[in-house]
Amino acid sequence: MSIIRTGLLLSALIASPVLAEDIVVLLPQSGPAAKAGSAVRDGLLAGYYQTGGHRNASLVLNFRDTGSQNNIKAILDSAMTPDTRLVIGPLLRDQVSAVLASPPSAPVLALNDVDHLAVPGVWEFALSPDDEMAPLAEAMKQDGIQRVRILMQADESGERLRQAFEMAWESRNGQLLPAFALQESSQGGISASLRQLLASPDTARTQAFFLATPSLALQVMPLLAFYQKQPLKVYTTSPAFDEIAPALQRRDLNGLRFCGAPWSMENRWPEQPLLAAASPPDSGSFNRLQAFGADAWSLQRLLPARKPLTLSLRTGNIALDANGLQRTPVCMEILDGTPRPLTPNLRTSR
Repeated sequence: MSIIRTGLLLSALIASPVLAEDIVVLLPQSGPAAKAGSAVRDGLLAGYYQTGGHRNASLVLNFRDTGSQNNIKAILDSAMTPDTRLVIGPLLRDQVSAVLASPPSAPVLALNDVDHLAVPGVWEFALSPDDEMAPLAEAMKQDGIQRVRILMQADESGERLRQAFEMAWESRNGQLLPAFALQESSQGGISASLRQLLASPDTARTQAFFLATPSLALQVMPLLAFYQKQPLKVYTTSPAFDEIAPALQRRDLNGLRFCGAPWSMENRWPEQPLLAAASPPDSGSFNRLQAFGADAWSLQRLLPARKPLTLSLRTGNIALDANGLQRTPVCMEILDGTPRPLTPNLRTSR
């Protein structure tokens, strides 16, 4: 059940006191993206309550549903008041594009990015897999990896991650061996594909795999451990790990390396117990969206940015300045079903 439905919110937040400081929040609360929007909202509200925002009588959160309307400009125009200090959102990429094309008078913390376009007064904050590629490639270099083979399903998502990884890896002078297509639907499935992979001469030269289809990690990791006496390291993106999954399932991913949100591996954020009690997520992806929302609340207090700042937040390390922000995820390895920091003095082998 969401924080709103537990009664922590709504009428008190939209009742405008005199001389209010208005923050407009644009999130989908209906339509296909409603569940994602609710997870971001719950994280933002957890940050709001944790920092005492509810005790500030002059602060008003003006929530607007962007899920069922395409005209984001009309929604913004109707939401803006002379007291509006900041806009948080929107979440959907096409709506962010519309805001970038015609930004409002108040600063905007957009909750997605559009090719990292720099527009004055708009800070683009996103949970993009593309942000994971540079730190992941750097971690692989620090692990002594030089030759990598990409494993993937031949679909649009796998192809996009393959291209993003290749760009990051080749920029660090890493070598790429021919990519290998995993055939889940063919006879023998993933198991047969992996046996074929391990028999390939190119695999004998491989030092590590990059799994460009993270959803296959639960099949690939146990099979590689079974078929190889000394399993090669496997790297992927953060959606491969679901911290809400049963412990046995998480242990099947032991040895997997990725770069993601510290929220997944650290139980130190004050919002975590509040969210676990009031709005437990269905999966790790929604858990990370709650962290994203809580980070949005932390960042909004710093906008507009007057000077460069670096912060260690729930979704990674954030570099913030007057021109925009950059999120750098933290790299980690699954050990006994739990993500651990992947640092030089803690690197292990499976």
